Amino acid sequence: MFAGSGALSFEAISRGASYAVLCDHDRDAHMTEKKNAEKLGFFEKTDILLCDWKTALSKLNLQKEKFDLVFLDPPYRMIDLREVFLQIEPLLDNEGVIIVEHEAKKMIIPGSGYIHKDERKWGYCGISIFMKSTDAINMEGKS
Repeated sequence: MFAGSGALSFEAISRGASYAVLCDHDRDAHMTEKKNAEKLGFFEKTDILLCDWKTALSKLNLQKEKFDLVFLDPPYRMIDLREVFLQIEPLLDNEGVIIVEHEAKKMIIPGSGYIHKDERKWGYCGISIFMKSTDAINMEGKS
């Protein structure tokens, strides 16, 4: 979600990911993602969506998609990601990981059901790594 140039997804594919879904509502970013996928030879390994994150996650949920890795690169002012994480939850494998890029000085709010596993900071930029909590995984198995 919020794929921008698609760099994180393309890096994941280059390191062995079999498939990536990229989503951005910005038309220029969308065109950049398509050009980059073509240039890198990854066009067949990507689904590049031009829509907002809510529409993309709704579509993926209807398709019953499952992911083991989700990259989020939202606008830095968007730190409350509870709604995003809630919509991602059914798409994420139990051992899945969500990596969020954000302003290094700010903490992301993921909502309940996730644990903050790690973070890295480089000057202005940082990433936070989240996983489903064991309690959330156990509750899933009971439903």
